[in-house]
Amino acid sequence: HPLKELVLAKLGRWYMANHGVTSMSMVEDMRTVLIAYWGVAAKRITENICMLFETHLLASFGQDVEKKLLGLAQENGGAVADDLLAQGEAVEREREATRAKKTRVAGALASLSRFAPNVVARPREGSVSAVTEEVGERRSSVSAPPPPVSGNLTRRGDE
Repeated sequence: HPLKELVLAKLGRWYMANHGVTSMSMVEDMRTVLIAYWGVAAKRITENICMLFETHLLASFGQDVEKKLLGLAQENGGAVADDLLAQGEAVEREREATRAKKTRVAGALASLSRFAPNVVARPREGSVSAVTEEVGERRSSVSAPPPPVSGNLTRRGDE
């Protein structure tokens, strides 16, 4: 069929001109590939430089700091470490004031629980605040923890 061959030949040339591999389309494709490659390569180089910096500089810096601190801790029987870790007088005064306040609050809660039982709520066993209080009681050596209060906090009308 000569008509079929003519249509295929004309369409083939048109298709190849618009969608096929020409010298211009190959240049554009290569340009697109190079731009994408450059973007990926630049990111990888940046990441590798950051990783090398972290690995070599920061890792060795941490080991050097650890060695120096260990040396300071062992100098003069630990006197240097004691000086570095010593608290200022202002911090110690604030700590004592906080301890005194804790003692006053514990006393107030005890008095309140004697005069008005079942008013002061206590955390349920197993709750986060109950576990936190238990850990705090074991750590606290200055003041006694407030006495346990029986009952839960109730609102008027719920009784």
